Amino acid sequence: MSLIVLKLGGSLLSCPDLATRLRNLFAKIESSRVLVIVGGGESADVVRNWSTRFNLSDEAAHWLALRSLSVGRALVRTLLPEWGDVTTRDEAIRFWKAQTAPLLLNIEASLSLAESHGETSLPHTWDTTSDSIAAWVAQEWDAHELILLKSTDLPRNSTLHQAGEAGLVDANFPQFANQIPQVLWCNLLADDPQIKRWLDYGVLQSS
Repeated sequence: MSLIVLKLGGSLLSCPDLATRLRNLFAKIESSRVLVIVGGGESADVVRNWSTRFNLSDEAAHWLALRSLSVGRALVRTLLPEWGDVTTRDEAIRFWKAQTAPLLLNIEASLSLAESHGETSLPHTWDTTSDSIAAWVAQEWDAHELILLKSTDLPRNSTLHQAGEAGLVDANFPQFANQIPQVLWCNLLADDPQIKRWLDYGVLQSS
């Protein structure tokens, strides 16, 4: 069964019916292996403010920002207790052998482990947010699809560069997304959220 990596945008963490919307969306996803990466949202914004206020180095801000992602992950885990929580691919494989619930990835622990083994090329700057991290994970875990759950629609025929300039994805996202078989987009706040193809092997798809 193919693996889907799903990036839950941090802005969605303020949605009061988030759990219901996520359950309804997952009813439409056929894969039994879904790995979820939760963005930082307001927690990451706090770290951005700290970074400026205290003139933090990129390295210090990077690891604080990764820690902020754990707050969003913990919230989703609380809202959806049936979902699992993992750090490594081996843990995920063992989990999915027993059940098919979505899994939340502990990004801070996962990247810390990968970096200790020299296995990540993610830049430690604010141009690398959870969008790029999700794309990197999708590559490393050989995912068939990366689905970006956002709080807005993707403008028709937007290129990766245009989406980055508009702030819809981070600046480093294109270099990681081009190697993923399929990248899809979903405005989870729409009245009837639909998952739409954006890129196939780095080639723009008409919406």
